[in-house]
Amino acid sequence: MGSSGSSGSSGSSKRDAVRLQRCESLHCAAGRFCHSANAIFEHIAEELRGAGEKGAGQTSERLADQKFRCSTCPTGQFSGRVGVLECTPCPGGKFQAIPGQKSCISCLAGQAQHAAGKTECLTCTSGKYSKHQAVRCNICMPGRFSDRFGAKTCAACPVGKYQHEYGKSDCRRCWCSSGQYRPAVGAANAPSVKTCQCQNCPRGKYQGKPNQAQCLVCLPGRFALMAGRETCKMCPQGMFQPKARASSCVQCRAGSYAHRIGRNMCKSCPVGMYAANAGAPGCKRCESGRSQAKPSSTACTPCLDGKVQSLTATDCESARLRKHEVATQQRLEAKTARAAAVVAAEHRRAKVAELQQQWLAKHPKPAAAHGGKDRRKSKSQQSGKLYVGAFALTLGAAALVLVHWHGSQGSAPTGPSYAPVPTHLQAKDGPELQYGATAAQSSAKID
Repeated sequence: MGSSGSSGSSGSSKRDAVRLQRCESLHCAAGRFCHSANAIFEHIAEELRGAGEKGAGQTSERLADQKFRCSTCPTGQFSGRVGVLECTPCPGGKFQAIPGQKSCISCLAGQAQHAAGKTECLTCTSGKYSKHQAVRCNICMPGRFSDRFGAKTCAACPVGKYQHEYGKSDCRRCWCSSGQYRPAVGAANAPSVKTCQCQNCPRGKYQGKPNQAQCLVCLPGRFALMAGRETCKMCPQGMFQPKARASSCVQCRAGSYAHRIGRNMCKSCPVGMYAANAGAPGCKRCESGRSQAKPSSTACTPCLDGKVQSLTATDCESARLRKHEVATQQRLEAKTARAAAVVAAEHRRAKVAELQQQWLAKHPKPAAAHGGKDRRKSKSQQSGKLYVGAFALTLGAAALVLVHWHGSQGSAPTGPSYAPVPTHLQAKDGPELQYGATAAQSSAKID
């Protein structure tokens, strides 16, 4: 048995030696190989494998008589060196579709080839992917998908979707309600895309729409006390919040107020008013017998004996001066009312005259027959003249009032409940009107 194996090995070596000796002279280029010119070479090679040393000389002489030549490597194979005896099959992950090539071509990403000596690569199906020069296509992992052929990578499930199985071409929908969110892939707090996991919006944030990747921040003046809120609430009266993303509001300090909801700051109480406690929706006017000349006050100061509160409650004054003040204010209000009545009466008269003229223009009286025609016409003209004269007198009176009004040297009170006063009605008490106007302005309510 050992002698037989030794003789077979020796015969093969002799065959290769003879073949190399004959092919060296041909110098086959890369992409080509050296082989026998006829098919009898194969039979001689088989004889050499089994003949052993016995008859080796005879078979070698027969092999030497054969003719050799260079041929191109077939498709699926290559030859990278000069003078090779045979071509090499392309390995897995590569291919060659053209004969006589020096090398093989690598499969592109999205393709694969597991067998050797192939002329093409296979495209990865949906749910799979591959890198460059891949032997096999890889299946997409849970949380990822590939919805097309020839994919280079698997994409992560987008916001609002997940996938818990292998090798899938799509992801399943994950429904997150308003007040919740599902962080985008890659975020620091992103949940696993392998499961449907929604998170509640934290305190100070909200989300009014479903299937969102993030929550929105509450603006200043608003807050979200609990997690999972769909909206932010506005700070109530007497409270404020200057910062965003707040979970509560802050009370206004004593001496300040917030009269509207959703405020990001509090206002100071003006002079003559106060707020004793924190969280006040408004300021109170100093009670009778008290005053306050400073803003942002928490209390009012009692007036000394013999003095009373001023109209603006900012200080105390003598009772006699206050009595004179009140009397002056009453006279001012009476004069203002009379002036308004005069103006309204003049306006009504002018309007009546205008309506009469319009009616006469639309309803002319018919002319009388024969001798009475001129007489009736003259009466109609006289009546029209009377109406025109009355209307002119009315307009003249109104113009006179307006001239006196605008030409007055004193100032009319400027308050929400006062009308301008004609000069001829306030000439006697001009200084009192000016003082009353100031008092009326000072007593206006705060915003």
